[in-house]
Amino acid sequence: MKKRIKKRLSFLLLTLLGFSTACEKQKNGEPPTAMYGTPHVNIWVGGKVTDKTGTPIPGIEVRQPNSSYKAQTGDDGCYELPGQLFSIETTADILFTDTDGPSNGGEFAAQSVPVEFTGVARGTKVGGKLETYREQIQLMAKPLDMPAKVTIDISGMDVGTTIQIADVKLPEGVKAAYDNNYAIVSVLMPGGDDAAAE
Repeated sequence: MKKRIKKRLSFLLLTLLGFSTACEKQKNGEPPTAMYGTPHVNIWVGGKVTDKTGTPIPGIEVRQPNSSYKAQTGDDGCYELPGQLFSIETTADILFTDTDGPSNGGEFAAQSVPVEFTGVARGTKVGGKLETYREQIQLMAKPLDMPAKVTIDISGMDVGTTIQIADVKLPEGVKAAYDNNYAIVSVLMPGGDDAAAE
């Protein structure tokens, strides 16, 4: 009697866990359901995709390999991806794919472009010395958005002023690539040095 109770309890436990159907089908000569009753846990992954300058990248496909779960980054670069992990897995791989294609300019890329200065610095009219430190700057943009050159108007510069890379206004979709803010051009005091370049 005790053995029968134990067997029934075991059968009930397996039923609750979802294994009974596979066993019954096998007993009747039918192939068992492959994934039925496999322990798993639902997961959720969220994040943000940006380029080296911190600019959000929309249109990036985010997915879990060998799964139908996938998401796409929005205009703010953020995504929310649901998924599943099964009992034999301890980590989940996430793939990021640029789906823009050539029609939208392809991937972001770094490129050095020449700098062109326009106007006459106001400070030079009162004895100041114009000092330029960069003839080219490195930009990040999609190929179709990359400008051929960057034009900087220096006409409003007084003695003792400096234009740094962070001050340069760039077209939409274009960012300057730099780790430390650096000087591009200065108007120095008469007899001054070029310490602003450092």
